[in-house]
Amino acid sequence: MDLQFQDAWPLYVNGNRNAFGTVYSAAHPRLTLFCLGLTRDEEIAKNIASETLLKLMEQTNPREILNPASWLFTVARNSCNTWWTTNNRRAEILDDVKEQFSGVTRPVALEQLENESHVKLIRESLDTIEWQIWQLHLDGYDNKEIAEQTLLAEKTVANKKTAARNKLRQAFAHES
Repeated sequence: MDLQFQDAWPLYVNGNRNAFGTVYSAAHPRLTLFCLGLTRDEEIAKNIASETLLKLMEQTNPREILNPASWLFTVARNSCNTWWTTNNRRAEILDDVKEQFSGVTRPVALEQLENESHVKLIRESLDTIEWQIWQLHLDGYDNKEIAEQTLLAEKTVANKKTAARNKLRQAFAHES
């Protein structure tokens, strides 16, 4: 980080909350460029850089951060990875839905999605934990978040999602 950041950091960790503005101003452009390289989207990069600095502000004891630049770039990288995972997960869900309803016009597809018989078929095809995982998956949660909510291992969640997807493909194939 630049000299402005290095001058403001000790002031900030020693309780001068006004110094956070200087830390933010000094770090945001570099974090944005770093995130831009990972996301290839300027708005997303700016947002992740801002979120990273907000996470710094939320730290109860920033004095414990021994290398603030490393900490900031690590948090930014992790946030970019989360963004990619979420983005890919949404694309995967969309692909699943498109595949399931390929060749069906949009109004008919919406009717089918809302159709109680399909919900019933899905519910009957999955056991309780698969149903719970599937609902969380459709709500946009990633495997780690689902694992935390269900108290299962992340790999178990991934395996159960795959099993649920296969069961649903079979159930809808038999339904057709």
